[in-house]
Amino acid sequence: MNIIEKLDNELSGIHLDDFEKARYIYLRCCEIFSFDYRWFFTDLFNDDKLHRKIINKEFDLENIDDELVICHSFSKYILKPLIENLTNLDCHLIKNVTHSFVEINYYGQNWKLDATMGDLARVKLALPTKGFTSGIDDYDLEVDEIDLNLGFCDMTEDDYSRESLGNSFTDSIENIGHILKNSKAKYHFSDALFLYDMLVNAYSEDNNTYADRDYNFHRLIDVYHEDSFFDLSKYGDEYCLKRIRYDEYKQLTKSLIYK
Repeated sequence: MNIIEKLDNELSGIHLDDFEKARYIYLRCCEIFSFDYRWFFTDLFNDDKLHRKIINKEFDLENIDDELVICHSFSKYILKPLIENLTNLDCHLIKNVTHSFVEINYYGQNWKLDATMGDLARVKLALPTKGFTSGIDDYDLEVDEIDLNLGFCDMTEDDYSRESLGNSFTDSIENIGHILKNSKAKYHFSDALFLYDMLVNAYSEDNNTYADRDYNFHRLIDVYHEDSFFDLSKYGDEYCLKRIRYDEYKQLTKSLIYK
C-alpha cells in the first residue's frame, strides 16, 4: 500500500486546513496500524532477534507491508513523514530511550501526537482520542469539532458499557464478544485486548495475558464465582471471545507463558 498516495487522494476530496489535515492523518493512521503486542513478550522468551527486529523496523510509505508498529517506528517512519508530506506544519520527532511521539506547531501552539498509548485502538472503536493534545482544555475542544465534521469518534466508553451489560458476568463477557465481532478491533491482539480491558471491570479472576513461543496470544478468563471460562484469541484471521471448558482453560494456563 502506498499510504502517501492513499491519504493524499482522500484529502483531495475534502477542504481542510493544515491542522485539520494533521488530525485526519492521525486518525486514519490509527485506523490502519496497530501496536505490536509481541514487544511485551520478547523479554520473557529471551528473543533478542525479534526484539531488535521490532525496534529497528523501518517503513517505506510507498510500500507499506506491515500494520504492526511500536512508538518508535510509528512516530519516525509513519506519522511524522506523512504530516511533512501532506501539510506545511512544523513537525518534530520527540524521542528518548523508552518512548517516541510527534509534536506539531500550529499558530504558536505545540500539540503532542502520541498514538501508541491507546489511540491506535480507540480510533478503531470510534472513541475520542487521548494522545492528540495541546495540554489546554479549550484548545483540545476544537479537536472534538473537527472529529464531528470528519465523521470520526462518535462513541463513548459509557456507550460500550451499556451495550455490554448483561444479567451476569458471563452474559456481559458474551456481549463483549459480540461487540468485538462487529468492530474494527478484531484483527490485532492489542486492539481486541484494549476493548476487553476497557469493559471487563472485575468479571475475571485471571488478568494475565498468555502466549506461546510463536506469539499466539490469549487472554484466559475465569469468570468470577460463575464457573464459566473464556478465551480471547485468534480464530482464523480474527480475534474472538470463545467460551471454553474448564479442562481447556487449565490446559492452556499450564502450556502457555503469561505476563
